[in-house]
Amino acid sequence: MDKNTNQQQQGDVNIERCESIPPGVIKRDHLVLSHGEAGKHKHQIVCDEGQAEIIEKEKGELYVSVINGAVILYHGNDEQIQKQLDEPGNFDYEKEDVHKPQKLQPGMYRISLVREYDYEAREPRHNMD
Repeated sequence: MDKNTNQQQQGDVNIERCESIPPGVIKRDHLVLSHGEAGKHKHQIVCDEGQAEIIEKEKGELYVSVINGAVILYHGNDEQIQKQLDEPGNFDYEKEDVHKPQKLQPGMYRISLVREYDYEAREPRHNMD
């Protein structure tokens, strides 16, 4: 986490510390923030030392509440995420084409997905991570 801006990014996922989570949200029953193109990769929170929940507001607004301890945001498919957990010092992020894990300390975070402009469709779309 950048100490000056309280922001970080993992591929197409922006993470920004916030003061509070707005009312009228629904707790998700899983810890996956986003799926990549064709569902190959995902951005998933793994709670080793801490506890977290993903909260969603209408129109896809996402928030993460890290309740206690630190949690890690991983990127990859199921096999790659497990390998990162099992062999953290031996995982080749460049070869596996995944983003490095991001540690989230206790607090609240607003999540946004990077968007790009599709000139053929003439509309914005989520960035293809």
